[in-house]
Amino acid sequence: MATGYIVVNVYTSRAQLPLRNAQVSVTDGNEESPKLLGFRLTGATGKTDQIEIETPDLDLSLSPSKDTAFAVCSVKISHPSYYTLNISDVQVFANTQTLQNVELIPLTENSKPQDRTINRTTPSQNL
Repeated sequence: MATGYIVVNVYTSRAQLPLRNAQVSVTDGNEESPKLLGFRLTGATGKTDQIEIETPDLDLSLSPSKDTAFAVCSVKISHPSYYTLNISDVQVFANTQTLQNVELIPLTENSKPQDRTINRTTPSQNL
């Protein structure tokens, strides 16, 4: 096994204004019983400190194989004034820092709690 890293960059608007104090949690790809891999708050720049992720060895990504060459995780980003964003199937490779850029959308007036979440899936790498 090897190690990869994920950093989440959270901003608002197309001008990419950094969003401070967004809560970011990263879990493994297990949907039925997810394991928390890391929790961070974004700083003044809108970025989290890196979260270490256990990944398959780098050798798996250097030649064709039936084995998966990356770790798969889910990222949840929330802030009280914005829609919560859940991103599934985020890929993290060995010896690499994955940067996940995320735009949060401000909540609309009178939004219902059950409608305050957006779900996205990251397409898999074609290796």
